Amino acid sequence: MIHEIYAPTRGVDFLQITCVTDTAAPLRVVAEHDDRSSAFAPTRPPIHHKGFFYWRLHADGLRPGTAYSVRATPKAGRPRQLAAATLSRPSGPRRLRLGVLADPHC
Repeated sequence: MIHEIYAPTRGVDFLQITCVTDTAAPLRVVAEHDDRSSAFAPTRPPIHHKGFFYWRLHADGLRPGTAYSVRATPKAGRPRQLAAATLSRPSGPRRLRLGVLADPHC
């Protein structure tokens, strides 16, 4: 069973989803927009903590500034939905930042 699904990190062309389940059974997560869909791949095995499994999943190559419907389907149990969106591309001129380390030996 999926207890919680949320998107802690999002970028211009990616979403990172965290899904909390009560089993380590396989989990299928898909982001859908119009007729297109992108599957999320686990970034590592789930973390087991206090009886729950925390899955971190990542999908990239998504469209900037687009709302997605994210559906997580466990091997057994009901699927869960989440509305998430990628960030819009910044507009205007690009800025450049420089960093200088004057005396790097310590």
